[in-house]
Amino acid sequence: MATTKKPMRRRILLATLVFALVAVLGFGGFYAWTVQQALSGVPREDLMPDDSPMTVDPDLDTTPNLGDADDSGPAEEETDGTIEGGLAEPGGSINPARPGPGADGTLNILLLGSDSRGNDRGRSDVMILAHVPPARDKVYLVSFTRDMWVTVPGRGAAKINAGYAYGGVPLAVRTVENLIGTRIDHAAMINFDGFIGLTDALGGVTVNNKHASPGFPRGQVTLSGEKALAYVRERKNLPRGDLDRAERQRLVLQAIAGKLLSADTLANPARFSAVANRLGSFVTVDQGLTNGQIVSIGTSLRLTGGGDVVSLQAPISGFGRSRGGQSINLVDWPRMRSMADAIHNGTMASYR
Repeated sequence: MATTKKPMRRRILLATLVFALVAVLGFGGFYAWTVQQALSGVPREDLMPDDSPMTVDPDLDTTPNLGDADDSGPAEEETDGTIEGGLAEPGGSINPARPGPGADGTLNILLLGSDSRGNDRGRSDVMILAHVPPARDKVYLVSFTRDMWVTVPGRGAAKINAGYAYGGVPLAVRTVENLIGTRIDHAAMINFDGFIGLTDALGGVTVNNKHASPGFPRGQVTLSGEKALAYVRERKNLPRGDLDRAERQRLVLQAIAGKLLSADTLANPARFSAVANRLGSFVTVDQGLTNGQIVSIGTSLRLTGGGDVVSLQAPISGFGRSRGGQSINLVDWPRMRSMADAIHNGTMASYR
């Protein structure tokens, strides 16, 4: 266990904190100064893709074997059965070019983390799209489970997290863009290096735990430090595996945003400063997401609390295996198109 803890900490969780921190810029004074200081420590890297066309090699087999139902994953509903794969589209169609932007005023930021070990890039262990609609009154956190079977531009059908393994953040961005049909504006890599200290600085966060697991009973649980890290890493002892883990991660994101924007934090300058100064220790953003751009985004947001951070799961219809024998999550393509349209048009409030 001791040899794997540090790499595990490099996995993603906290993206919404960036939004929550800049949202308090509107309070001015000490808060604005503290956020500006925190932003000055955020590293920038070349994370975004170029606009070169990308196609799929015609010699690659891009059709997953969705007809072979198996028990590789639990049912989408909370039952003891499994969902049969059935026939579905082969990973979605490929658009050689990057799609255009969404409706005026929308904002899409892809949040990534990896399960890297040493010099191995690894795969994106968790992938969350932070979508802001034109009204700027919500942040929608859309989780993509790592085993979703999609088309990776230039590579063919694969699990969605393979995009990062093949081509780093730029190809991960292109893979999600191809899935949602809308250009992603920015990307951020987030690690757990500052996560324990961050939750401690907040004095812990409380979530409503749906599924009991070792150390975490069902119901209200308060999380901080190592306990919070264990909570968001759990997968094997949850009934829906990665789906429940992704839901836990989104719950913690909501709780962190709510706690940061709460009166308890805003009325406590020392606590707020401790949290803000953790920012640069766990997030790296693309070069286009400058301090000025982040401040512009933050001052345009109209968030009032954790309830304005809405979490949801990119739709899947069940579980199956690829022809190569990989356990995969099958995309629910009709609902995926509906969600993609809502993201593109800035109408996520009406998406069901």
